[in-house]
Amino acid sequence: MSSKSRGYYGESRIAKLLGGKVVGRSKAIILESGQAIQIDQEHPVDIVTSLFGVESKYRRAFPKKISDYMLQAETNCPKGLIPLAVIKDPFRKRYYYILDERDFVSLFGK
Repeated sequence: MSSKSRGYYGESRIAKLLGGKVVGRSKAIILESGQAIQIDQEHPVDIVTSLFGVESKYRRAFPKKISDYMLQAETNCPKGLIPLAVIKDPFRKRYYYILDERDFVSLFGK
């Protein structure tokens, strides 16, 4: 499967899970709720929902460290709680929160 095909597949899959829409070349998106969202044509996001602007990456190779961090979060998480990995990017001075898709969709999906 080509990277372009993986990208299209990933975008439509995520849009369906979250109840959003794939942006494509649209200037605006109207969600099922009737909410209109304007799209920046120079820097469009891949998917929009009522809560998120999603940039989707379906890659063949996954960063091993991120996988290791999530494995540790899942292994050490007490039963009944949601495992969450938090990673700090010292260069951009930001924190990133990583959830498993099942947990994310159960919290924010349609």
